[in-house]
Amino acid sequence: MAINVVLICENHRKDPPLIAPIVKALLAAARSGNQRINLVVNQVIEIHGWDQATRQEYLSQVFESYPGAHLYLLCIDRDAEQGRTHRLQRAERESFSGLSGEKVLLAEHAIEEVEVWVLAGLKDLPGDWSWREIREDRDCKEWLAIYARKKQLDLNVEQVRKELGNQAARNYSAIRGKCREDLARLEERVRTWMTIRDGGSPDKRSEINKLLTP
Repeated sequence: MAINVVLICENHRKDPPLIAPIVKALLAAARSGNQRINLVVNQVIEIHGWDQATRQEYLSQVFESYPGAHLYLLCIDRDAEQGRTHRLQRAERESFSGLSGEKVLLAEHAIEEVEVWVLAGLKDLPGDWSWREIREDRDCKEWLAIYARKKQLDLNVEQVRKELGNQAARNYSAIRGKCREDLARLEERVRTWMTIRDGGSPDKRSEINKLLTP
């Protein structure tokens, strides 16, 4: 049976074209065997900003809009705000209590913005750019903007953002290696959830609940 996955972003219009291809690559890396995975992006419930994205009143609407999903992935920016980790953990636990069976919300914040995952996968960044500087920059989206201008690309065009996301996703192993604290961690948690879901444990919900405990 296929696993149906819904991607939830803090900006339901601008973020998905960039990171949906990367998340698709993450799911392919996490799955076992030839397991089929269907990924859709939340476009039904409008979400504006990380605060709304972590509130149950909005997440519950997403769950209700996509009842056939088995896994919900929430990806937001950390923006150098350490407290967002606790908001994500709370969102996971509160969501799990309202979901049935093995359904779960797994959440991760990009350090410091989701654009860093794209930058990590692009093979032709300027040679004088420092990855450490990019990684530690609270406003790393500006690096992607500079890259786009150098390539004479308009980041306001959805197709451009989608193509950059696809380019990065084709180099997923590099993203995973450079973003161990966030994207690689999410991949490992997704893999663990899949193992639990497909395993023979008599109490899968308890096993999944342990996955949500910090």
